[in-house]
Amino acid sequence: MIAQNSSACAADENSQLKDAVRTLLKGVGEDVEREGLADTPKRVAKALRYMTGGYHDDPEEILCKAIFNEEGVAAESNGMVVVRDIDFASTCEENLLPFHGRVHIGYIPSHGRVLGLSKMSRLTSIFARRLQTQARLSSEILDTLMTFLKPQGAAIVVEARHLAHPESSGAMVTSDARGSFAGPDSTAWPEFAALLQISGVKAPQSTSNGSDPATNGHASPQGTAARPNSTRGCRDRDATISNKDMEDAVNSILTAIGEDPTRQGLCDTASTYVEWLLRTTEGFAESSLRKGASSLFLPGLATEVTRLDLRSETTGEHSEPSAGTSRTSPSSGLLMRIPFASQCEHHLLPFYGTATIILLPSNASGLPEMHDVLPLVRRFSRRLQVQERLTVQIADAVEAAVKQPEHGESDVPLAGLLVVCEAKHMCMVARGVEKAASSTLTYASRGCLDTDPALRVRVLAAAASSSQAEQGQHSCCCPHGSIHSIPL
Repeated sequence: MIAQNSSACAADENSQLKDAVRTLLKGVGEDVEREGLADTPKRVAKALRYMTGGYHDDPEEILCKAIFNEEGVAAESNGMVVVRDIDFASTCEENLLPFHGRVHIGYIPSHGRVLGLSKMSRLTSIFARRLQTQARLSSEILDTLMTFLKPQGAAIVVEARHLAHPESSGAMVTSDARGSFAGPDSTAWPEFAALLQISGVKAPQSTSNGSDPATNGHASPQGTAARPNSTRGCRDRDATISNKDMEDAVNSILTAIGEDPTRQGLCDTASTYVEWLLRTTEGFAESSLRKGASSLFLPGLATEVTRLDLRSETTGEHSEPSAGTSRTSPSSGLLMRIPFASQCEHHLLPFYGTATIILLPSNASGLPEMHDVLPLVRRFSRRLQVQERLTVQIADAVEAAVKQPEHGESDVPLAGLLVVCEAKHMCMVARGVEKAASSTLTYASRGCLDTDPALRVRVLAAAASSSQAEQGQHSCCCPHGSIHSIPL
């Protein structure tokens, strides 16, 4: 009977989750029955169940079965145990957006008591799979370790990227310490920091409840998403779905996963998430994107422009074209790298990365400026998307923009076009797949870069070479980019 009641309760909660997701999809102007979205409510409900599954796990049950007494460790009282680079993904309680990164944990055993190393990862997963803040995640892991393992002291460093700021490449770093690791006179913390080789992390002071750990690195406030005008965005929004209906749907999701939408920390979550969702789908409303490029991305964002030299590096001559292609090859090209962030329509989870756009002109005029291309990337990335479709849409839009009406078919200013999108998907990180290092690459080609495979390979190689050169120089480009000559 208990099992039947539990199953019925889970079914009701899943139905509640799916109904709420349908409301959100309608609220942004989507057709919930179209291919690609028909099963999205079910997929999102399953993902949410996994991402908040830590509420149902008991850390005491997991840890107490893996604590061992080692006599040799007891005799060496100052030995330190460090488990580093534990990948994790969590959900920020302030905006329901993912944050992910790595956790590093160290402790000094007391009386020979040591913990099975895999349990550090399990402990991290338990608390990460809840609605969290990065600071609380740090303190809850340490408090649990101190309670059940009872070491002389313990410390933690968490490095995480927050998807409330997907265009920013910086990581937020938090640290916390207990016992022998805490305090200005601690000798354990410098050793811990030396082992991790993470610069700039200072030893936090010990606190009674783990609050207010030291924060270093990323300057953006944790969990604070931009608050746009929530009336912007969406194509043909369902007039029967208001922002209030969407906020009620979010609160329904919070209730279904076992949270209290009225508790401190969650009071503004529904409105914050709805505003963010409307902002990330505003690409359907083209008029909202035609207000200039100056505000398209966050201040300080590095957008790179590179000039490609298509002549042979050794002879200065054009290389021979592939069989069946024109013998007239472009002598130069333009490469643009534009960071973007979008929203996966299958799981309603963000993906972010870089769109590399390579233009080969047939003459010196006609190529668009950077500020002409930026709105095109934004228009199509700010929709519910799949990366494959996004890549093709950007290519089609850039090609259409370059083919100016005054040019005839025999005088098209664009000889070739290549769009390469590389992105990290939160559906590969936050819902059980846990492939934090993976990224997805897609491309679409037009003109000579579509018909000439050899030229396409050379251009791709040159683009990769220029990217490595930029990373090696640790350069930060201005909003209109820096110009470099990259011979092929």
